Amino acid sequence: MNSDRAKPWKIIHRKREFGQDEFHFASCEEAIAWWRQNPPGPLVEEIYFYNFTHWNVSTPIPGRTGNAAFIVCGGMTHVFRNPHYDPQAYREAVEEKEWEELYYRKTGKEWQHSEEPDREKQSSVNESGDNSLDRETCLKMFELQPGFTKKNLREAYLRAVKMNHPDKVASLAEDFKQLAERKTKRINQAYELLDGSLK
Repeated sequence: MNSDRAKPWKIIHRKREFGQDEFHFASCEEAIAWWRQNPPGPLVEEIYFYNFTHWNVSTPIPGRTGNAAFIVCGGMTHVFRNPHYDPQAYREAVEEKEWEELYYRKTGKEWQHSEEPDREKQSSVNESGDNSLDRETCLKMFELQPGFTKKNLREAYLRAVKMNHPDKVASLAEDFKQLAERKTKRINQAYELLDGSLK
């Protein structure tokens, strides 16, 4: 027998363009305890709570106002909005995904998440015939206009790093920390690309 079928309670974290994560549980108590210990990150927009049993269960739902019990009806699916969902973080994650897909289409290689970008790979993108798109993305990231100076770039870079540093979200869910780390690395890569264009 499939072990998941023996667990009639299920929680799904829906992340729209990023798919969904499924978690199976043997009881409502187990599901709620896991939910409390694993709050969804900023990219999860909705939480689907499935009760595949024939019984109605009264339980407090994590994140809901007050401690009023919620009736989880047998054979029903209940949808909850994630209070930790961050539209800005989601947009940035989508933008990063699009950036990586563009890079792969142009080079046939994976985007390198490192503090020091591979200049050879950057050149491959620049020589691929669509340098303006890469440059435009970096300019938007730092809110710069064409004709910026090294001083403008450095000030914008420091502001961006300060706003997105992983230390700012060290006490939050793991998704927040991972997103901040990816964003900081991408900021470094964008800085290198724009700084190199001034030489």
